Amino acid sequence: MVAALVALANGNCFNVPQKVAVKDGNSSAVTTYTCAVAGKIYTCVPNTGNTVVRTYSTAVAAKLGVVDPPPFSNQHVQRGLVSRVEGATTNTFTYNSSNQLTAVASPTVTYSNYDTLGFPKTTSGGQTITNTYAAGATKPTTSSDGAMTYTYDSNGWATKIDFGFGQPTTAENTGSLSICD
Repeated sequence: MVAALVALANGNCFNVPQKVAVKDGNSSAVTTYTCAVAGKIYTCVPNTGNTVVRTYSTAVAAKLGVVDPPPFSNQHVQRGLVSRVEGATTNTFTYNSSNQLTAVASPTVTYSNYDTLGFPKTTSGGQTITNTYAAGATKPTTSSDGAMTYTYDSNGWATKIDFGFGQPTTAENTGSLSICD
């Protein structure tokens, strides 16, 4: 407990939503995820569907990236995320010494050509990633890979996912949990 308070006071914490309500823009169905933190593990349990478990390396590295709604993963703009498990699917993330994403598996995608804030601009699959930033921000306001566009709030938490057709899916993030080093 004392170590957690010291970490919190030193700013070595990364905040994630405590509850996420994901609304499908086309069907209006809402799935609500209730989340918890244990160490560096962030687990979100839905009212229906698969539990999503994200494991982070350090809060310092994770603070550089974004937080997507549990059923989504804009893997292009992750930092500090070691793995994401949803049902039978596991994705693992690899970074260089500058905490820049270099690869995600499975299937394997590699990244290169980083912007000034350390986010990749291209993938081994030929995708171009376009990030926009608010003045002075260090995390994207929007991130697009040509197929999907994610919108993030000032915390770096996703609030909208646009698939390029139909109505976008939205996420309402409430409460806050801390992952601390």
